[in-house]
Amino acid sequence: MRFFFADNPGAPGEKQPLDRDEAEHLFVTLRARPGDRVGLINGRGVTAEAEVTADRQLTVISRAAATFPAFRVHLFCASPRRKELDLLLKQAAETGAASVNLINCARSVATPDGAALNRWRTIVMEGCKQSHNPFAPEIAVPEEFADAVERVGHSGWPARFGAVRQPDDRPESFNAVADGDCALFIGPEGGFTGEEEAAMLTAGFMPWNFASTVLRLETAAAGGVMLLKYLNRSGGGRK
Repeated sequence: MRFFFADNPGAPGEKQPLDRDEAEHLFVTLRARPGDRVGLINGRGVTAEAEVTADRQLTVISRAAATFPAFRVHLFCASPRRKELDLLLKQAAETGAASVNLINCARSVATPDGAALNRWRTIVMEGCKQSHNPFAPEIAVPEEFADAVERVGHSGWPARFGAVRQPDDRPESFNAVADGDCALFIGPEGGFTGEEEAAMLTAGFMPWNFASTVLRLETAAAGGVMLLKYLNRSGGGRK
């Protein structure tokens, strides 16, 4: 079933309007016919199923509200170039990141522009529609690396950062991931500098090498979020 964005899905039996772009996609591009079923999603936990009627409208059949996730991964990463950033945002939605926070690191190849926030949110919703994820990641205004480290350090969230090698003295509880909020920092293609790693270690962040190969930024971001969520489900915090 294809999903479409609806800011406020109605109750069963109600007509459901779509904005112009969504309606054109459904009725012109996909040539929806009466009786076809589609999904509706608002990115804030509400989904619905609707049926196409003869007058090229939608009637809501059912409506549901998802439970807010008990475990939330906040992704902090250097911004890649525009094409790769678009992919990163979609993958963040598909993998269920709670938020995407772009940071300006010493080796960053691109400086994100906060003026693109609306465009980024549209891309994130495309990822939610494709993956049927009812909760769209929040997109934060880009910030400096030091500011992000300080913010997360003060939040009390457990935090990990992508490292080239795994330290030999990692604690046995390294893979335990408890419910609540956690942060994952992913550096630019050239990696974090020694000074940046030292700053994260001082703030209590844990270095984490979760792959045997060198990953591209967007691959590391998506893979890290997925692995943290898997560790939480497989015994890292759910009772």
